[in-house]
Amino acid sequence: MIQHTFVSEDGITSKITYSELDYKVNKLANALKQLGVKKGDVVAIYLPMIEESILAILASAKIGAIQTVIFSGYSSESLQIRLQD
Repeated sequence: MIQHTFVSEDGITSKITYSELDYKVNKLANALKQLGVKKGDVVAIYLPMIEESILAILASAKIGAIQTVIFSGYSSESLQIRLQD
């Protein structure tokens, strides 16, 4: 069983297998679909560099949604501008 290590920006280390990654991505992709996200929709990902941000990117791609990753340190005004763009 191959495990990959992920180190978040706050130094927390986690290990995940491809099987676990596939399970988590599918679960999140299904949750996004239940929320009405479909192919061609834009999903804004406003998270720090943690494992969940990678899962959100992969889950969005899996259902054909366009992802825009927004740096989590932006102010509310900067966030608003980027979301409008």
